[in-house]
Amino acid sequence: MRITPNDARLRIRGAIRIVRTATMLRVDRPIEDEGGLGADAPGVSVELVTDAAALTVHLRRNGRHLRQDAINSNLVLTSGGQVLASGKIPDGVSAAYDWTVTLPRAVEPRALRFHFPYGDAVDLLGFTLPPPARMLAPQPARPKVRWLACGDSITQGFHATSALASYPSLVGAAKNWETYNAGIGGRCIEAGDGAALAGIPADIVTLLLGFNDYFHQRTPSDCGRNYTTLLRALRSGGEPRRSIVVITPLWSSHVMAGGHNLADYRRAITTAAQSMADPALTIIAGEALIPSQPEFFSDGIHPNDAGFRVLANNLARLLPDPPHSP
Repeated sequence: MRITPNDARLRIRGAIRIVRTATMLRVDRPIEDEGGLGADAPGVSVELVTDAAALTVHLRRNGRHLRQDAINSNLVLTSGGQVLASGKIPDGVSAAYDWTVTLPRAVEPRALRFHFPYGDAVDLLGFTLPPPARMLAPQPARPKVRWLACGDSITQGFHATSALASYPSLVGAAKNWETYNAGIGGRCIEAGDGAALAGIPADIVTLLLGFNDYFHQRTPSDCGRNYTTLLRALRSGGEPRRSIVVITPLWSSHVMAGGHNLADYRRAITTAAQSMADPALTIIAGEALIPSQPEFFSDGIHPNDAGFRVLANNLARLLPDPPHSP
């Protein structure tokens, strides 16, 4: 049985922007970047309910992810929060790729969730179920808090083993929120990003930015002004009472030779956030979210899986519940 990408029985989760036809499902984010990382779909999954004993996922790299030093093509299939299978699109594959998974026997139909890779631009071409498999429509979705996680490569999830190990995925699972991952690897604090993100429906928005500004030694005062403009645009768009959470940069062992240190950017970001005088805006000190210990980081900048778990646990505890949560 071939399941087309526009089959009404499929449920798409965590998608910010969708192109969906009978032959292709493409998911991306509204921020353009030179490396094409905006074409990735971190945290996006497609759910189908079936009793099939096997599943083939039909995929195609679309060539929009350009940064060859920032690729993670790991695939995951889950059911009920448990990982059933993990895979990877092989290096060098530039066209269609079929991922076939043999599943544990199921007496009754169950919900399977295919998770897109967080660091590759991939189109879903559909699924194939072997006979005599059945496929059912999913139960109506209950309303969830919608969380828009904005940031750089740490938010996108780089250096995690898969999309499920990133902090947005972990926090979303812990709090039962619908997570929309707008993290873009290499992103600095850009004034125009607020307008690009403002119209995305969300009950809570978080921003974890600033390390790349430090890495490039951009002037902290300019970063503060850009952050203020970004925040104003986020507040002017979408739900007017939605929570906005500013997270200052995490601890890092990376030391730049320039004249500005990471603390300068933390102060500039904090000052910009405080200048909003917004009662629905919260500031969280990023340094407190992960201990300053190398074993939680892969390169002194990005958390590893253990670091992401610590980050997610602390962040889930500190994030406010939106006032109009379902």
